[in-house]
Amino acid sequence: MTAAHEGLLSARQKDVLIRAAGVGLLALAGGCYFAPARALGCLLVANFFFVSISLGALVFIAAQNISSAGWSVVFRRVPEAMTGYLPVGAACSAVLLVSARILYPWAAPNAAAALGTKAAYLNVWSAAMRAAVYWAVWLFFARRLVSLSRGQDSSGAVAATGRAKALSVGFLLCFGVTFTLGSVDWLMSLEPKWDTTIYPWYVFAGAFEAALAAIVVLVVALRRRGFLTEVNEHHLHDLGKYLFAFSAFWAYLWFSQFLLIWYSNLPEETTFFARRLSGVWGWLFWLQPVVNFAIPFALLLPASRKRRTGFLLSAAALLLMGHWLDLYILVMPPVLGSKPAFGLLEPLVFAGLAAAFLLLFDRAFRGARPVPARDPYLEESVHFQGV
Repeated sequence: MTAAHEGLLSARQKDVLIRAAGVGLLALAGGCYFAPARALGCLLVANFFFVSISLGALVFIAAQNISSAGWSVVFRRVPEAMTGYLPVGAACSAVLLVSARILYPWAAPNAAAALGTKAAYLNVWSAAMRAAVYWAVWLFFARRLVSLSRGQDSSGAVAATGRAKALSVGFLLCFGVTFTLGSVDWLMSLEPKWDTTIYPWYVFAGAFEAALAAIVVLVVALRRRGFLTEVNEHHLHDLGKYLFAFSAFWAYLWFSQFLLIWYSNLPEETTFFARRLSGVWGWLFWLQPVVNFAIPFALLLPASRKRRTGFLLSAAALLLMGHWLDLYILVMPPVLGSKPAFGLLEPLVFAGLAAAFLLLFDRAFRGARPVPARDPYLEESVHFQGV
């Protein structure tokens, strides 16, 4: 099989996904007419979901490059192809920015007086300038890192590995700043009078956890399609350890943020949790640690289960659902008010962007060899034996 002719999706599956993307777009357009705040909130949740796992995949690639890790080379094309969604994410981000007055209190006319000193940061002009910088940085590094990897298939130049490592250092330094500010601009600023310094770390933990889960699902799916036959149980075991570790890291930050704000009992901080612990929101709030930590922890605790695709896929699917739930609870309470609203709009908008993500992933995966053929660490990866 060659990537030029085969991919994850069959022709029929691609046709179904194209239609799903179209239905999602129509649902979003209709929602923006009848319930604009709710529709844009759904777009923010869905777009940030796929942007975060695409960026998480890029962080995974960069971390592997910097640490000279060889074990992941055989499936590196998967996180590389996941970055194919980023241009669509940038376009959706632009739509949300143009509609900022509907979704963000700080973008409303005459909001500056209520914001005080925050108005210098939270305004449409400065938010647009920052967003342009974020997307320029992310798209540049994604393009360069993927191009270096694919170019090595033709050139065989070992120097490309060194350039990728240097580029990865620059990306991670820039990512730390841009993702921090982006999570504040797009998520935390939905409640502009509330803030916490742990918030960007919390959002990143969920993003990277979900990116790992998506990598697991896509690797297993491609193996079942006849690709990535070099991936063995030791690769799966290490991916399972990553999932297990970052699920625990997310739970640590979730509990830390809750405990510190509950203990301090300052009105300007407790409003965040007071809103999310009331009514039906409270049920969803307490469901978060169950889906994002408790069940995956139980599934992946024994070492043998990390090598079995059934347990890995179950944990990964739960973590992806948990990431959506996490973002829904971060975004929708200030948008919807005292109780959640859930109908056709939410799943249709999400399914539309999910279809776009899978179509772009498939196209990117088809555009290169399934396995980096001339990477200097390939032999080590093929014969990887975990500990």
